[in-house]
Amino acid sequence: MMNQYRVAEAQRLFASPEHQHYKIESIGQMSGFNSKASFFSVFKKLTGTTPQAFKEELTSKKTGSV
Repeated sequence: MMNQYRVAEAQRLFASPEHQHYKIESIGQMSGFNSKASFFSVFKKLTGTTPQAFKEELTSKKTGSV
């Protein structure tokens, strides 16, 4: 349950313009994860995609590319 909130917070941070320059690991820590491995594992399990792919998809939508 708590991890769902953490992943939702990470998704919010990824989408936030003021956090675009943050590293993926930093977003994970800001969302409450203590390690990169647990962040990546839980994020993929709950969303079906990796944090990197999620961030890239957001970036491509904002720039209009596919």
